[in-house]
Amino acid sequence: MLDREPEKSLEALKLSEADELPAELEVQRRYLSVRARGAKGDLPGALQILEGDVSHHAELLRLELHWGASDWVNVAKTIRRIIPQQTVDILPPERADLVLRWAVALTMQGDVEGLFALRERFGPAMGKTRFNDAFKAIAGVDIGTVPDFKTLVDKTADLGDFRSFMAGYRQKIKSHA
Repeated sequence: MLDREPEKSLEALKLSEADELPAELEVQRRYLSVRARGAKGDLPGALQILEGDVSHHAELLRLELHWGASDWVNVAKTIRRIIPQQTVDILPPERADLVLRWAVALTMQGDVEGLFALRERFGPAMGKTRFNDAFKAIAGVDIGTVPDFKTLVDKTADLGDFRSFMAGYRQKIKSHA
């Protein structure tokens, strides 16, 4: 977006509207509009643009919007749609990242049963990833003692993998802004 100025980005998109743009360009423009609306705090407007779009990219944008709004219920729902529903033995890094975020979302909403199911389903596969220690710390926390994300981060501050996860996530956000 234009130097992190979502209003200017939306204005530029509006000024450059044209009939009969290639489909791929139209999709890119829609996704830019979603990001700009999300950046200016218009979550309902951003989500409305994505309505009906069930593509992987649209789901990742929904995840980004819900994560930024600390909407943990919808973070978990979105990740559930992205990740295959079967148990897996190996998780590629991008899937492991999503499972870790799912664990954070379930922890933040206090979903003990969901967290237990997540540990059962992905624990062995997460054990083979660089996120193993962070996953164990987050998915294994006593739900009643984690009142907010800061406390969760404090509990895992000594874990290099969690810091790597957060640094990578921040970088992803910066590169998409």
